[in-house]
Amino acid sequence: MRKSWPIWRAVLGSLLGLALLALLVRGIDLRQVWAGLVQARPLWVVLSLLVTVLTTVGKIARWRALFPAAQRPPWSLLIRALLVGQMVNALLPARAGDVARAYAAGEDGRTSRMTALGTIAAEKAFDVLFLLLKDAIVPSGHWE
Repeated sequence: MRKSWPIWRAVLGSLLGLALLALLVRGIDLRQVWAGLVQARPLWVVLSLLVTVLTTVGKIARWRALFPAAQRPPWSLLIRALLVGQMVNALLPARAGDVARAYAAGEDGRTSRMTALGTIAAEKAFDVLFLLLKDAIVPSGHWE
């Protein structure tokens, strides 16, 4: 069963987002930002945004595949959970976003938060395994 999101949560989240955005742009010369945007090549901007979206979709698909079939959360929940986790990782140290991601993924009651945390641990283990495999195949310094 999906929990309802009261309007006050959306308003509070929007206000927090605006406050953080104002804090972010404080001290930035927006004319220089605009000059850089005007000089950017649209094709490269579009391609970089497309790659970012495809990478995010790939991460979500990989994560979703790690859940047991009967407990697999819906895409919409995993999208939100991954984005929340990335935001928390940007703001807090020690990969706290992974814990936030597991917490958010367990919101719909279809899966437990511990199962979600286990899938994230498995995901990280696969990352390490594939990095080790890559290093075994292409040693460091090979391209230097």
